[in-house]
Amino acid sequence: MTIDRPRRGTPAAMAVIALVVLGLSGWVVLNSAFFEIRDVRVEGTRNVPVEEIRELAEIGDGENLVMLPLEEVARRVETHAWILDARVERDLPSTAVITIIERRPGGWLQDPGGIAVIAADGTVLERLQARPTNLPEIGELTTSPSVGERPEVTAEILRVAASMGGPLRRQIASVRLEGEDVIADLRDGGMVLYGPATELVAKNRALAEMLRWTRTEVIGVRTIDVRVPTAPSLEPIGRHANLPPSPSP
Repeated sequence: MTIDRPRRGTPAAMAVIALVVLGLSGWVVLNSAFFEIRDVRVEGTRNVPVEEIRELAEIGDGENLVMLPLEEVARRVETHAWILDARVERDLPSTAVITIIERRPGGWLQDPGGIAVIAADGTVLERLQARPTNLPEIGELTTSPSVGERPEVTAEILRVAASMGGPLRRQIASVRLEGEDVIADLRDGGMVLYGPATELVAKNRALAEMLRWTRTEVIGVRTIDVRVPTAPSLEPIGRHANLPPSPSP
């Protein structure tokens, strides 16, 4: 009596079957409701409304998180003038996370159509009709650039204006170039001699300390010279002034 043994498939056939089963299992998992996007979290925004970021991202309700094209979504978000960089990540099982870095405003330009607010990299961030009080004027234009464009701006002026922190920048009315030297005009009167657009961290630190001291001593400013930031000087209005200690390098 002969007993027929069950035939086994060849190794190649078994491998194909395993791959098919694995593929079907993966398809079921990836297309299940478990990975449907239920939330889009936006982090890092200060000037751009969160809803604007979500609209630019174009992530549909119920879209599969695992299949979400992260780089494509990031590129869409980066079309916004304020967005310097965007990163999109998955927070499994159901949240897309968009982290952005915004451009910083450096100053504003007067043009025939009004005011163009300029970022540190020269991008027009927004257009206004009234002059902003928290940014310095950095020049004039003969044309009116649109938001997102990059008009020609004197690099040294923009570099100095953009290097200032918010509290210091609010005290500066304008930044201009005379020859090779940058000069800043104070809102309360007087001017600042910056010299070339170098050592800006040290120069801004020295200027901030000098302005803080003049407010404490109630001294009017004719000129503050920070061209040598370790040895700044002050020409006051009205009376002789004993200068504060030089800032640390």
